[in-house]
Amino acid sequence: MPQKPSYTIRSLQEAAAPFFEKRYAQACFALVILYSAVFVGIPFFEHNNLFSYDMAGMYFSSWYTSNYLFPSPIGWNPFFFFGFPQSQFYSPLYPYIVSALSLFLPTEAAFKTVLMGAVMLTPLSFYYFTRSFGFARNTSATIMALMFALLFSFPYGNFGSNIHSTFGAGFVAQALAVPFFFFYFGALKRRIHGGGILLPSVLLSLVVLSHALTAVAALLIPAAFIISDRNRKTLWYIGRHIFTVFLLTAFWVIPGVAKIGYAVVSQIGTFENNAALFAAAVALAALALLKNGGLHGQDNTATPADFRPGRSSDDSPGQPRQPSAGRSIATAGQGLPMPARNICVFVFLVLLLGFSLAGDMLRLPIHFYRFTMLVYLMAPFVFFSFWKKDSNSVHVAGFLLTLVALGTVYGLHPEGYSTLNAIPRLQNDLGSSTRTLVDAPPQREGNPHELQEMFALRERAPGVVGVFSESSLNSRFAFDVERELEPSSLDWGVVIDSDRISAMPDNGRSLIPAQLERLGISHVLTSSAPLAGWQAVEERAATTGPLGGEKYDYTLYKANDTSIVEALEFPPKTVQAEKWDERVRDWFLSEEVGRNVLVEGKAPEYGKSINAKARIISKSPSWDRMSVQVDAEEPVPVLIKISHFPNWRAYSDGTELRIYRASPYFMLVYAKGEFELRYEHTWSDMIGYALSAMGAIMCTALWLRGRKQGR
Repeated sequence: MPQKPSYTIRSLQEAAAPFFEKRYAQACFALVILYSAVFVGIPFFEHNNLFSYDMAGMYFSSWYTSNYLFPSPIGWNPFFFFGFPQSQFYSPLYPYIVSALSLFLPTEAAFKTVLMGAVMLTPLSFYYFTRSFGFARNTSATIMALMFALLFSFPYGNFGSNIHSTFGAGFVAQALAVPFFFFYFGALKRRIHGGGILLPSVLLSLVVLSHALTAVAALLIPAAFIISDRNRKTLWYIGRHIFTVFLLTAFWVIPGVAKIGYAVVSQIGTFENNAALFAAAVALAALALLKNGGLHGQDNTATPADFRPGRSSDDSPGQPRQPSAGRSIATAGQGLPMPARNICVFVFLVLLLGFSLAGDMLRLPIHFYRFTMLVYLMAPFVFFSFWKKDSNSVHVAGFLLTLVALGTVYGLHPEGYSTLNAIPRLQNDLGSSTRTLVDAPPQREGNPHELQEMFALRERAPGVVGVFSESSLNSRFAFDVERELEPSSLDWGVVIDSDRISAMPDNGRSLIPAQLERLGISHVLTSSAPLAGWQAVEERAATTGPLGGEKYDYTLYKANDTSIVEALEFPPKTVQAEKWDERVRDWFLSEEVGRNVLVEGKAPEYGKSINAKARIISKSPSWDRMSVQVDAEEPVPVLIKISHFPNWRAYSDGTELRIYRASPYFMLVYAKGEFELRYEHTWSDMIGYALSAMGAIMCTALWLRGRKQGR
């Protein structure tokens, strides 16, 4: 009888060696790409209407940029919060890429393509990152697979970067920033000793323009290199690198910083377990330093020669490759052990967690919880930095662990949470100079923002409440009105007067008619009973409700005949700048809102003009240019119910008119006859664009020189 072959662990390892040498990394790539396509991409493209949670706001921003601003990335948006500067305080890259793709694709398809492109690039960035730190091909593939699995491992963690928050909470801008973040970390590692600054500078600029909070974390990376290397060459390289990034992003950064006083910034959420993670990061960094014998300022970075194609020592167990040129990836860093070569990663984690911990204690206006996933994703990297024995069995274990993690994912909804696929077109034209408040509390729509964003987009009709509440100082008062109409209404991103409203008789509803007129809100879309005097314009203008719950019919009402511009028949009350915020809050939540208008600074003497009228005679689609006719014999105070912002200028017969800040944060001019309101560039805009042009020219020169030198 033929003898049965005997299988030993060694024989199985030998039989599997060719697969691990040539196919293991490819298998890891196939897993992450196919999983992303089948379980995320297909349902997302087929079923998601993009009106789920914060994704609705980014979709509207992309649509608005494409239809009203492109090719400019920044401009005025009149659709929410009485007007705000689109992409001035939020990073502009995502809507801008979508707008560029919208030249060839429908905006919805372009939006989905950009998001899925970011999702697909993310595991590739993980691999590039790990290879840059000296890990061999198969080890890098294993770390990549485990990092990818971590993206799916927090079904209730809406802290950004993880898949559930990307498609659940709609944090798509951060999803775009993450691959740039890891590509940047790897590129800086590869080039900080003996390489150029162009690629790392472009990648960090993309992070900054993708997501401001991820950019805050990314800016700690060069600091980590400076601390871990401690030599002048590194400091000089980082200085040139950061200066280049500053130039490339100056068109957005400089105006944003100059105008930050017109934004609402506050701390939201907490970084859970921050203190414990900080202690762990310090301990790991200390352990790595002990293995390295401390920081000696030596070159612990791989050179470009370390990344030439070919096997490295752990790709073929038992047969280490002797490099013929340069050093192998596994021996980068002058023979230093792995923890020593990766010390800058440990320093980065200490800096990030320490900054979050200190910032949380100091109540800095930063959403520190958005750093959470950047820390968690480093776990496989840290593990393999200390794991000395590297073998195929470790890779098999990592691959199987990835399969188990991905096979037990739950709560993933790339199809979104919106129950409102469409709303019927209104039979009555609202007109282009009206505002409509969409009163949709969370228990009466599929998800927050759904109906508000969809109504404004489909009708091209300015609303009141949207997603980017931090971009306008007037957002507080929009939420106040919502809270008066419905105590269960949500507020986000800003502090509102909910306690004060709940203590008022009838929840302050008696103030609503005067508040609507003063805010220039002429229509209300609601499923609740109308207030006295409201006239139904269109019934069943929309029907929606929570997923699996009761549906509600929304009726459009005309609340008043207010206009965006109003000639006042009374002199405004003067308020000093230092008392403005408190005085305006008191004014808005009192009967005074219907009787007076506050103005900052000393205003001209004004004699009452009973017959004065003001009306808009022309305006641009984005409301950034507007001509107003004032029927009066002498200059009268004209309230412009558009958010006050430093870019606004007013002209009458070629003479610039002074724009006063009026309550709550509107504009007021003294004029007669015709005057024009323009949204123009400020000094910070001009300086920013000039510096970015210089940066683009400089980077082009560096690229051409690199090509000439054969880099």
